[in-house]
Amino acid sequence: MARSRQTKQKAAVLAAVRRAPHHPDAKWVYEEVSREIPNISLGTVYRVLAALSAEGLIRECRQADGPSLYDANTHEHLHIRCTRCGRIEDVPPVQLPDELLEAVRKASAFAKVEEVRLEFGGICPSCAGIVQV
Repeated sequence: MARSRQTKQKAAVLAAVRRAPHHPDAKWVYEEVSREIPNISLGTVYRVLAALSAEGLIRECRQADGPSLYDANTHEHLHIRCTRCGRIEDVPPVQLPDELLEAVRKASAFAKVEEVRLEFGGICPSCAGIVQV
């Protein structure tokens, strides 16, 4: 997809997502960007996030039970989500067996499996009360 023009708002939103220590939602991005651009609206942040996602500069992680979260890591990777607090972390790519992809293709009658979006669930160290060193 062709990239839209670069604006001050777009640059600030992209920078906020990239420096986030987690997978932020639009409200977190808005709070960060509004420190730099006080007159930016939440609607503008949503529109810019959608444009950045459509351009492949960030990834949108849609949630069934909450707001979309955004990921600056656009490389193929998996996610693990805490089932208690909702925190999401990246998991390095894992090679899925060809047999699994072929079974999915056959079961769905699709001609080809081109993409896999797999998310794991578990309990994060904070919720489990584990102190990481």
